[in-house]
Amino acid sequence: MKTALKTSSVLLLCITLAACSFFNFSKTYNFLDNFDSGSITPASEPSTPTGKPVLVLPDFTVDGEKRQAMITLASAKIVFKLSGLGKEATLKFGAGMNTTLGDGAEGIITVEADKTSEVVYKKFLDPVNRAEDRKWFEESVDLSKFAGKSIKISFETKPGPKGDGVGDWFAWSNPVLNK
Repeated sequence: MKTALKTSSVLLLCITLAACSFFNFSKTYNFLDNFDSGSITPASEPSTPTGKPVLVLPDFTVDGEKRQAMITLASAKIVFKLSGLGKEATLKFGAGMNTTLGDGAEGIITVEADKTSEVVYKKFLDPVNRAEDRKWFEESVDLSKFAGKSIKISFETKPGPKGDGVGDWFAWSNPVLNK
């Protein structure tokens, strides 16, 4: 009897975990693990190894520290569609650049919900001209106001003041949404 009860309990636990996975009840969303589900604009950029203006690099280095990172080139963005955000939803990531070219770049994160769009993060980095920008910045963005809503979240890069895009890109290391 006890063995049957244990077996039933284990079976119920497995079914519950499978259902949570099927219905996407996960507590975290890793953007790098789900990179292929993002929508990239513009659609192509022939000068990158992947032929796209947004790519993931496994060991991107800023100030001697290697991290896995998503890189968005100037005037490019990637958009992810998400749902199931909770009351304590928080986006955590590192922001950085390691270029010796260009005039800086601005990383922007925008959330679209209920047909409105809101910039939730904006940072300009210029590691060529500002030594204090030659490091990873640990960032956290509170997204609790979007609890219960379906959202689109975009990571994009705007070029520096010259507007030419040379060396202007932004790195997003290990972006994770704690839902």
